[in-house]
Amino acid sequence: MKRCLIVWLANIVCATFLTSCTLSDPLGATTRTQIRTEGAVQIAEAQAHAQIESARYAAEAQEVTARTWADTLPVVVLILVGGALAGLLCYFRGRAYLLWAARGVYPPITRSPAEHTRRLADYARQTGQQLEMVNGQYYLVDQQSGRRFKALPKV
Repeated sequence: MKRCLIVWLANIVCATFLTSCTLSDPLGATTRTQIRTEGAVQIAEAQAHAQIESARYAAEAQEVTARTWADTLPVVVLILVGGALAGLLCYFRGRAYLLWAARGVYPPITRSPAEHTRRLADYARQTGQQLEMVNGQYYLVDQQSGRRFKALPKV
């Protein structure tokens, strides 16, 4: 009877060990369901970490873009305002010059043609040259060598 009991207990222990893969895990072996579950958990954790990193990089990119615009926007506005003011100045100075020219009065920023001619003649006299006009251009002629130089207007 003792032998039967030992054989019967041995059969129960062997059956328990053989079926342990599908029931509980007394020896620490894992089942396929546990492996799949742990794999799914690891994949979910990796995806969550990737989403967190992606959101962090997107926030950094937005911050860099905002910083760049904050640095360059004042310069762009200054250039636009300066260009607009320069355009207005040129427009109104041009209109004023046209009004002065229509009246025959030259503005103080330019010289009249008669004054320009007088200044060129004074310069020619001081340097020992002679002033000539050929086809609307003034030339200074050196009296010693006879060389001819184009007289450039001085503003």
